[in-house]
Amino acid sequence: MRRKNIYKSAIAGLLEEGIAVICGFILPRMILSYFGSDYNGIIASVTQFIGCIALLKSGIGMATKAALYEPLYNNDNKRISEIMAATTKFLRKVAFIFVLGIIIFACVYPMFVKESFDWGFTASLVLIISLGTFFQYYFGLSNQLLLEADQKYYIVSIITIVNIVFNTIISVICMKLGMSIHGVKLCSSVVYCSTPIALNYYVYKKYNLDKKVEPDWMSISKRWDAFGMQLANFINDNTDIIVATLFLNMKEVSVYTIYYLVINGIKKIIFRISKGVESALGNLKAEKNEIKLREIFKEFEFVLNGICTFVFSCLITLIVPFVGVYTKGVTDVNYTRYVFAFVACCAELFYCLRLAYTFMVQAVGAFSETKKYFYIEAIINIISSVILVKFMGLVGIVVGTLIAMIYRTYIFAYYVYNEILKISFTGFYKSIVITIGGVFTNGIIGMFIMSSVDVNNYLQWFGVALLVALVDLIITILIYYICNAEFFMKTLKLLVRRVKNE
Repeated sequence: MRRKNIYKSAIAGLLEEGIAVICGFILPRMILSYFGSDYNGIIASVTQFIGCIALLKSGIGMATKAALYEPLYNNDNKRISEIMAATTKFLRKVAFIFVLGIIIFACVYPMFVKESFDWGFTASLVLIISLGTFFQYYFGLSNQLLLEADQKYYIVSIITIVNIVFNTIISVICMKLGMSIHGVKLCSSVVYCSTPIALNYYVYKKYNLDKKVEPDWMSISKRWDAFGMQLANFINDNTDIIVATLFLNMKEVSVYTIYYLVINGIKKIIFRISKGVESALGNLKAEKNEIKLREIFKEFEFVLNGICTFVFSCLITLIVPFVGVYTKGVTDVNYTRYVFAFVACCAELFYCLRLAYTFMVQAVGAFSETKKYFYIEAIINIISSVILVKFMGLVGIVVGTLIAMIYRTYIFAYYVYNEILKISFTGFYKSIVITIGGVFTNGIIGMFIMSSVDVNNYLQWFGVALLVALVDLIITILIYYICNAEFFMKTLKLLVRRVKNE
């Protein structure tokens, strides 16, 4: 059942992110066409800054899931109800702080973009965009956390897919009808307000939670330690665009967001495919099955590294030609940025590689033991990005992120290998060298292929992309087989057997 839920979550997550990527390309392109790069830039900037305030919820998610693994495994309904009661009450308190933060932000932020947009325009846009975020995070999060911990994230994915598709359709219709950007985003926010309603209905029908129990505040006492991990994640996800907003301009922000439409789409797909493993690791830890825990982890790490090698090889080769086709006809800023694209892809490669180690830390609830690493990463990212943006522009920002990503990938891998699994760290060095070597080998061959063809439309790009993907896949398989044939065949046989059995 554990593995079946992993597969369900992986498939649903892949479908969710695939649809999100497709819809995510449609809306920005239409905003560029109907409103221009400045509007695309300010929407992305406002969304990211609202994420700063939404950070208030951070920590509670990981602490709640870590606390829920054992009672879910033991079917302890009373304990589950106590943990959920504490989580729900905590989030309601945070909701009031969120509202206050949004009001302050709506008053202050317009001063930073006054050269492009007037105060009333920006302030009202902030309030409208924050509406959907408020409802999603603070009225549906506790139910979402319960489903994640119970390895039923595919339910959340199904509901999210419906909302994404509906939101895209509504937004496109609004733009074609000539509505203002405020009207478009208001309709979008209203659509997303339906997510927590659907989640609440499902949890109410599925789980017999006791609403009258006393909240168990001790069960989520690690929420402030977990906050450090979420803070670091937030900084790495948002520092770039915030620094670009403060030190560059809305057009440069638009360039960043267009490239990260592709990069974040790929990153989220890998994240969703992998997400189901976290709860499985937590379940194994609750069983105290150390041998199985090591086996599942090493299998996951090996498969994840192979996926990252293949995917980021393709991404490094194909992203600039794709952006060129995507922004064809938009001339208010140059979107062809090869160096920026390469460094950004490398940074997010390390983000994806560390998922195995991050999930293990979260699964065992080792928040207080690792929180210092989160803060160091945050400091590295902020300082390096702020310094380098003055000399290198957008490239400097992503170089700062790359440095921070490499640091935390290494330090988390070291902690997991030595403190949790207690196995030789040599395995990490070998896997990282194979991955980086594979990416650069594929990248060089891919660039050679791209240099011999012209790409002027989606059909041409798609044809070349298929060729590059096929070549990269063959090379990736050969590299991983040659470097570790025994483990490659063992992992392949395990995956085939488990797919057949489940």
